[in-house]
Amino acid sequence: MAKNQESKIIEIAAPADVATVDALALSRVEIDTQIATAKQYPRDLARVTSNAMYLVQAHMEQQSSVAEGLYYALKRGGKDIEGPNVRLAEIIQHSYGNSRAGARPIEEGEKFVIAEGVFHDLENNTAIRMHVKRRITDKDGHRYNDDMIGVTENAACAIAYRNAVLKGIPKAIWWPLYQKCRKISGGRTKTETVDKRAEAIAWLVGKGIPERNICERLGVSKVSEITAEKLATLKGICTAIAAKETTTAKEFNLKAERTTSDVKSSGSNGTISHNQVLDIMTLMQDWKLKDMDVRKALDAIGHKAELQKLPAEKVKVLIAELEKRKR
Repeated sequence: MAKNQESKIIEIAAPADVATVDALALSRVEIDTQIATAKQYPRDLARVTSNAMYLVQAHMEQQSSVAEGLYYALKRGGKDIEGPNVRLAEIIQHSYGNSRAGARPIEEGEKFVIAEGVFHDLENNTAIRMHVKRRITDKDGHRYNDDMIGVTENAACAIAYRNAVLKGIPKAIWWPLYQKCRKISGGRTKTETVDKRAEAIAWLVGKGIPERNICERLGVSKVSEITAEKLATLKGICTAIAAKETTTAKEFNLKAERTTSDVKSSGSNGTISHNQVLDIMTLMQDWKLKDMDVRKALDAIGHKAELQKLPAEKVKVLIAELEKRKR
């Protein structure tokens, strides 16, 4: 270089997508490393089953509610459908190991959201993608608000994740776990079945479902005829209701012909009775009303407190107001 010649540094602008290229390259290296590690430390199927069974039993014995099960049961097209829910899918994937799984919303349209679930078995290098579509409009075609759309997207993602995991992991691995859940839910002894049955019936009656409807749903004439097998199905229904995968009205055939004349007499303290509250909850199911509809109806009749403190003389006025909001 000449003595008086100045050196120059020429700066070249990086391509606009260089960050994306680097991210993709980094992701590929990450996945390749995980695959190599999975092949170096292959899963032990006996240990997979043992660990998963332990977690299933621990969850079922520690659950604080009848609706915190690891499987669902619901009626679709007149047929009973049962299977593992997302909580059981999480246990299965965790125990299976050497895998990647997740879900995300990929599309939000005017009427539907679509979620994608992915499962990648790193050891066998096989991948599964599952799509789930969920409606975001009510029966009248009105679009949900932002909060409800978010809730629906989360529910779709949970189902997409579950479907991908159960599709990617052989059924021979998770089927015994599902059967174990049902056995524990139905009770492993006669005494346990009686106790669990009473707990499930009380939970459903608390939601305004008459015992006769529960018996009809299970194909029995009285509660004492609910066997461990049928109780397992009932517990799955409770879980599905709590997860909002179905409704009490759909599952227990709550009739819309129920009228204000069905509402029982008031309590002795001049406020609405417990039975009247249950009757109103049943009407809500029949008329497809939500909690916010009840709140608006209470406000409309000038009652700012909670439903349980409603004066008895205003019960019929409230029901008339609710009927205006029937869906």
